[in-house]
Amino acid sequence: MIKKLLFPALVGAMTMFASCESDPCKDLEGKCGTGTCFDGTCVCDEGYEADAAGVCNVEWPTKFIGDYLGSEVSTSTDPNGSGTFNLSTPCVIKAVTGSTTSVRVENLGGFQTTITVNVKKANSSDASALNLDFTDVADAGGDKWSGVLTYDPATKKLSGSYTLVDNYTGGSYTTTSVINYTKQ
Repeated sequence: MIKKLLFPALVGAMTMFASCESDPCKDLEGKCGTGTCFDGTCVCDEGYEADAAGVCNVEWPTKFIGDYLGSEVSTSTDPNGSGTFNLSTPCVIKAVTGSTTSVRVENLGGFQTTITVNVKKANSSDASALNLDFTDVADAGGDKWSGVLTYDPATKKLSGSYTLVDNYTGGSYTTTSVINYTKQ
């Protein structure tokens, strides 16, 4: 008889305990923008980060878009201008329509060309740390660009390095540059 009474009491207690637990995502239902709630926090989809209110609605490229001015130290194998040289050039980064993970970079290194590069997470521990990451990206002239550029929103600095393999009639040459640009 005791077993018959003990089982329903135990089931009832377990049901009551389970109903007392709160859902940490209940208050965030429909409020994460382009993300989902996990354990009471919005986790953003690829290509987005959270705004100051914690809503996933800031597209990654917005951090990089703007006009930059700066300098670079470059080494080139160009027969018409080989060696190491300093450049002071403007550079423009623009949005790519319909993309949350790429931008267009114009006039990088003073080379009057446009390349489309990927915006990627710099590391898994800091969701807001992003890089412009490109490997063997071709411009309209068939030249190949590779590199990683990092933007620091606190200082408005874009820095990093890239390599350009410039193909021209009769051969090709390589320019390797370290850049330091400031968003205007």
